[in-house]
Amino acid sequence: HRGATGDVEMQETLVSPGADQPIPEEPFDRHQCLVWLLVDLVASGVVLFCPVPWDGWYVVLALLFLAGLLWRIFLYQTTPNRKDLPYPVAVVYSNGTTLYLVGTLHISPRCPTDVELTMEASQAEVVMIELDAERLDKRRRGGNPTSSSFHTDQLQEIQVLGLSEDTARESQSLGSLLSTPAVWNRRWSGSQMRGRLVEDVSNPAGLRPWGPTLLQGALVLIDSGDRQQVSMARRAWHAAAGGAAGVVVVADSENLPLRVTHERLCARVATALAFRTCSDPPIPLLVVSRQAGEELRAAIRNAQRGSPVELSVLIRQDTYPARSLGWELCFGCVLMGSGVGLMYGLIELAGVEVGAEFVAAQDKAEVMDIPCICMDVSMDGLCGRLGRQLRPTPSNIYNAARMWITLPRLLFHLVFPKAWQVDLLGSAVLHVLAFKLRTCLAYILAVALASFVSSTLIVWLLRGVEDTARAAHVVQADDQDSFEGWISITVQLFAMPQLLQAILLERDEAMYQALVRQSRIGKSASGQYRMTAVCGAAHANGILGKVVSRGL
Repeated sequence: HRGATGDVEMQETLVSPGADQPIPEEPFDRHQCLVWLLVDLVASGVVLFCPVPWDGWYVVLALLFLAGLLWRIFLYQTTPNRKDLPYPVAVVYSNGTTLYLVGTLHISPRCPTDVELTMEASQAEVVMIELDAERLDKRRRGGNPTSSSFHTDQLQEIQVLGLSEDTARESQSLGSLLSTPAVWNRRWSGSQMRGRLVEDVSNPAGLRPWGPTLLQGALVLIDSGDRQQVSMARRAWHAAAGGAAGVVVVADSENLPLRVTHERLCARVATALAFRTCSDPPIPLLVVSRQAGEELRAAIRNAQRGSPVELSVLIRQDTYPARSLGWELCFGCVLMGSGVGLMYGLIELAGVEVGAEFVAAQDKAEVMDIPCICMDVSMDGLCGRLGRQLRPTPSNIYNAARMWITLPRLLFHLVFPKAWQVDLLGSAVLHVLAFKLRTCLAYILAVALASFVSSTLIVWLLRGVEDTARAAHVVQADDQDSFEGWISITVQLFAMPQLLQAILLERDEAMYQALVRQSRIGKSASGQYRMTAVCGAAHANGILGKVVSRGL
């Protein structure tokens, strides 16, 4: 997992080679499951039907608060290594692997510091983060990661042909260059791109379209310029309008960007409207370093007195997801409709940084010269998972009811966490205390608006059911309001645990499997391994529970 130069490597461990042994399955004990089912039923019955007056509940809550506080003090004093680590960190040891798991709150300014301190204290040999490569890139948009932080296998090799003897003598490295490919290049995977290299000094950055047939199948060399003004995708469209076969962009520094992605959704829609198509650019694009770009310019000038400079590129296969505009729009609608996208959008609009702990983990890994690995699943299967879980099948209905029944037990563990768990309640208090006033106001406003949007959407979707029931004389006009309320409650009681299953629990399983694979690869050398994992607090105890019950 380390290149010859020691560069930090980003990859998804779900496809790591060498981890071909089966993942331990969840142990199943039928008698134990029946016992817990009876316990959950009794606890739920007590909570729902216990004749405790409202004043009595205040006493119960006060006693629970005091008991929970004493329990946390006891755990803090008796758990080994607890005082040497930030509070929202849990440590488990399994089969020769020591796992330091940091439970984070994505909008907390405390999280990056917790991650850095944990990585220093643990001296871990790898750090794994709750992102896939695509979402990590979006977190770093505006401060793009560069190829100096990543393995060179992710770059594309360019062969330079037709160099004059003087140019070849002056620049011996120009025969073969490394470049960063655009994500839409994957449609030409396995094909050879070859053509003469030209430069238009009247349009050096490709900020405006070239005239038809002006480039005549050549590869055009342009400056990176201001990416905020004109995106790389739009410049590729400009070059295609002039008949170019490809674009070579000169970076503004010696470090290459990790990859060239599409612009943000609004800018991508504007590009689609400008060129009247939702398709990706029709020609490939590559980015070379500043030094390589200057040498190519010198080669072009020397070639004006002889044969032209040609570039030859065998476009390799790229597993990085290239999303279509239609997919992006549909996914954005799902996020906005659920309220999650609206909530995080409003928080970021207020200037609150989201997910800074993941960028901090990557930066710290580069300083410590250790791999930083994405362990979360991509967003490809999210819609499929939601569809499977929201289908009202008997098994899904049973699963939703079972999750509601276990709620008292989950609340008990929230108040009295186990020694190996992350204290979610205590960690949340520490994170909130670290909030700035702007963060608090943005979060409250975002949650309120997201709840309003999602509830309004549910009411609007159920309006058709209500009209159908009234037309069929199932519901009388006087019972319309109560019928609408019962339908809304029923849908939410079913949908909430199923969304939790699709968005949270299935990802817990995927991240646990990623940890197991990486642990096996790491232990293959010495038998002992130290790992740091960074994930949201909502995932922390689910992953830890699987580690404790199934091992690494």
